[in-house]
Amino acid sequence: MCGIAGFFGKNNNLPKNEYFKKCLDIMHNRGPDAKGQISKSFKGQSLVFLHSRLSIIDLTKNSNQPFEDENGILTFNGEIYNFVELKKFCLKKKIKFKTNSDTEVLLKILNLYGENAVKYLDGMWAFAYYNKKKKNLILSRDMFGEKPLYYTNDSKKILFASNLKYIETILNCKFNFNLKKISNFLAFGFKEFGNNNQTIFKNINFLLPGHTILINHDNRKKIKRYVNFDKKSISNFDYYKSARALRAQLNKTFNTRFRADVPITCLLSGGMDSNSIAAVAKKQKKKISYFSLKHFSKDYNEDHLIDRSVKHLNLKHQYVNIPKRKNLKEFKKIIAHSYNVMPTITSLAFAIICKRIKSLGYKVVITGIGGDELFKGYYHHFISFLYSIRNKSYFKKYYNLWEKNQKPYIRSKEYRDFEIIKKFAKKNNTLHSFHEDFELKKYFKKKYKFKKRSYSKNFMHNAIINDIKHYSLPSQLEYADNISMYYSLEARSPFLSRDIIKLSNSLPDTYFFKNGYPKALLREAMKPILPEKIIQNLNKVGFYISFFDFFGKEIKQIKKIINNSKILKKIIEKNKIKELLSKKQVQHSESKFLFSLLNIAIIESFNNKKI
Repeated sequence: MCGIAGFFGKNNNLPKNEYFKKCLDIMHNRGPDAKGQISKSFKGQSLVFLHSRLSIIDLTKNSNQPFEDENGILTFNGEIYNFVELKKFCLKKKIKFKTNSDTEVLLKILNLYGENAVKYLDGMWAFAYYNKKKKNLILSRDMFGEKPLYYTNDSKKILFASNLKYIETILNCKFNFNLKKISNFLAFGFKEFGNNNQTIFKNINFLLPGHTILINHDNRKKIKRYVNFDKKSISNFDYYKSARALRAQLNKTFNTRFRADVPITCLLSGGMDSNSIAAVAKKQKKKISYFSLKHFSKDYNEDHLIDRSVKHLNLKHQYVNIPKRKNLKEFKKIIAHSYNVMPTITSLAFAIICKRIKSLGYKVVITGIGGDELFKGYYHHFISFLYSIRNKSYFKKYYNLWEKNQKPYIRSKEYRDFEIIKKFAKKNNTLHSFHEDFELKKYFKKKYKFKKRSYSKNFMHNAIINDIKHYSLPSQLEYADNISMYYSLEARSPFLSRDIIKLSNSLPDTYFFKNGYPKALLREAMKPILPEKIIQNLNKVGFYISFFDFFGKEIKQIKKIINNSKILKKIIEKNKIKELLSKKQVQHSESKFLFSLLNIAIIESFNNKKI
């Protein structure tokens, strides 16, 4: 896990070397173990690759980057989990290796297959690869977008980086704000984050997950999508055979995700995702340390479930307390490091735990990100499933199960009224802006329209694909990388696998809601190795903290920051925000909204340039 940045373009557009050196210095958090730079010039073109290394696989200096051989140059952020198998493949082709790293394996595969190499990779990555023979550059991002890659380009050059701040440093200029993106982010929160490839700054984009950019010697570029998981396939497995197949696949996939030459930690909540990872790891006899958030709010406290799992699985575990002061200061530091928003308030809880893990000297943290999307665990997934049912008796059966097993845990009043939901879904063909349409519109000077995307005629499947590609997963992965790397940690999400999503997409929706239980198939798969209390728990909590729980002691400072924002004054009704900040208790959606406002106001105070 590392930081990368670079330039490719005409010589007369090459930034000063002092800016590249300055960028390397601020890349320290993402890679404190080593840093390097390679600069090349050829026929009026220049290439600069930067790299800062967090050593995880093959800790020797021989694996430092940028990595070069006679055929190519590579700067790479991430992990290639199947590097052991790929290395055996290369050895059969008489390819020689100097290290035991996944980096060198990736370089050799790229030398062999160029832009088609991604078809052979199982992992998370953002990389830049220069082919010396073809004189072209390849930028690539993994299929789910676990690793970020930002870029800005014109017809004469392209700059790329793991972090927006790096691009600003190399260009030696301040960015101009993208007001449209900011407005939509405030209106729709984390769901807007991956709705397109724009950032909150003009003319700076991110490479979409599952895409590559090929740039030839005269700077012509071609963006190509290399993976497609939009369509459902068909499996003839019955429910119980599917559960066994899923358990086997999780065992196989997780085994590669536990590969590391340093100790590993894992987050643990009372939910199915993190407990499934813990159970599989224990079965495989992996030595992993576990960390949980010690929540003081009874609405979000899961200690009784966590304690049950720790005892049942005999885990090495500790709780992390939520600090009551100086949270705003820490939050500002994280934003200053990345120049990017934290899309969800859950990221604050993640930051608290990462800070503790880092203080104990660890380098890897495993998360349960992706489990809800692949196994249909969100409240709106069950509702989408209900809306997609056309058989009346079939609908009545699952509606009654929803009322019994899901509705009691839903906090939003509107989200508990299925008739209101049904009207909204019929009108908008989506549920993804439901909260905002009912609860947040009063705060805005004008109405913003949520961009809908259609990948399937099946309402349920369309919701899942949108969550994976645009609305849910991108924001989670952004903050997981952003925050973990601020604390010099590698974040891994084992559920995000080509094989797991292929299996998930091949099964009927009913398998995931059997007996009115969300994630029913995962629960069935984990029955032999998890406590019954975890299997039966239907309350969705995770690592959530409310805005006032986290910043309660610093509201005066926050009011000042928000009130000083010129951007927010253009978009938000000022008096309404004052009312909101004066409340002692807010709705879940309002808590997230306040967090979005604070994000933008802080970034604006740092950048302080054109709107």
